[in-house]
Amino acid sequence: MVSGKRKFQENARPVNKVSYGKDELDRLIELTLHVELRIREAKRLGIPRVRLEMIEFLTAEALLKVLRNTVDGYL
Repeated sequence: MVSGKRKFQENARPVNKVSYGKDELDRLIELTLHVELRIREAKRLGIPRVRLEMIEFLTAEALLKVLRNTVDGYL
């Protein structure tokens, strides 16, 4: 016989432990490491392009902010 009851989480939405508690700088550091890994892999395989897989929305916003600030600095 079953001796206990199954307990459910109060919030049924799973917690994304990968992005939980990250600030903007942590997200950009993680993206930098991801891009560096992809570049090294492309060089090793002789591929002329680098594909970035799906990134989190907040990481994409942080990247866009950095890119816009950089481009504005050149203008």
